Amino acid sequence: MVHNLSFVVETNTLYKLNVRSELETIGFSELVQLLIGQQLKNIDNPDLLFNPSDYLVSPFNSTSKFLNELYFLTGQQETIKGSVIKNINATTQSFMTINGGPGTGKTLLTYDIVKDLKDRKNTLIVHCGQLNNGHATLISEGWNIIPIKYLTQQDVSSFDIVVVDETQRIYANQLDKLILDAQNGNIDCIFSYDVQQTLSRTENSDDIDQKISALPNIQKYQLSDKIRTNKEIASFIKLLFNNRRSDINFTDRGNVDFDYFSNVEDVRNYLSLISDNGWEVLKWTPSQYNTEHHESYSDAQSKTAHTVIGQEFDNVAVVIDRFFSYDDSGKLTYNARTYYDSVKMLFQNITRTRKKLKLIIVSNNQVLERCLSIMGHPE
Repeated sequence: MVHNLSFVVETNTLYKLNVRSELETIGFSELVQLLIGQQLKNIDNPDLLFNPSDYLVSPFNSTSKFLNELYFLTGQQETIKGSVIKNINATTQSFMTINGGPGTGKTLLTYDIVKDLKDRKNTLIVHCGQLNNGHATLISEGWNIIPIKYLTQQDVSSFDIVVVDETQRIYANQLDKLILDAQNGNIDCIFSYDVQQTLSRTENSDDIDQKISALPNIQKYQLSDKIRTNKEIASFIKLLFNNRRSDINFTDRGNVDFDYFSNVEDVRNYLSLISDNGWEVLKWTPSQYNTEHHESYSDAQSKTAHTVIGQEFDNVAVVIDRFFSYDDSGKLTYNARTYYDSVKMLFQNITRTRKKLKLIIVSNNQVLERCLSIMGHPE
């Protein structure tokens, strides 16, 4: 049972919220009795009670929770939200950015802002990727959401606000047209993105972040990388992607594990097995033009790096094959030809994890040794 009390210093009055959700004054003796009557639970490590799935709510993978507002925003997110809405309520047209790394709640904040505004403002969300089941649910609830490929066919003049999610993946010509339309139509624009989450060489060369930053009177908001993340997973990822890093403390709480294989056929069978046992196996997006090595072990039914943009899953499994290695500076690299950047696809997929992460390492002793080192079991 939870007792809600509040003390007003100015009047020296103690209030309690009763079962009828009404405030009533109580004496300090009642407070003392409540404190004495507590049944305290001795917890050595409160972090063990933390279930990321209860807090890392995704509008796409926890859509029901999102629609029913079964989530919270941090103080920083609330401050950013208030400033964004203030800009939108102003008479002048505004461009705004919301930047944040994986797990910082960027997508949740962006969609929460739209949820707050959509009944008062005609709002369009442009998702720079393929729409997912969560999008479909939101659309059925009256949300205006389109994939980026339909933007050039969309007349945005009827909208008050256009929100571009995963903006780092927009093409330069699409961005230029949207900016021109927004300026001509007095349309507010919110660009939500993470500069680290580009997947192709074109996305890198377009440098969308620089183009947006050059807009006049742009309002920029940066989410901290220290909130809404699974600390264990986040620390492991940083250490995995650079084998020279030793400045991060990693505590093994049993949420990261890895398996080693030397036979591709065994990998295929194993991926099929764990897919049926609660693991979301994520794979690289293949080229449309050439056959790539990762296709030799990938399950055709698995989601690709592009289909999971913006999504989160409790249990994620990814494959690290023999072509991954570390360069002289310690950075993870990939030494086979792929159309999309394989290291960035690995980063995209691995950061979809909310709770548990599984690495399937295939014929790669260097990565295996790094994982053993991170976990505290050096060779």
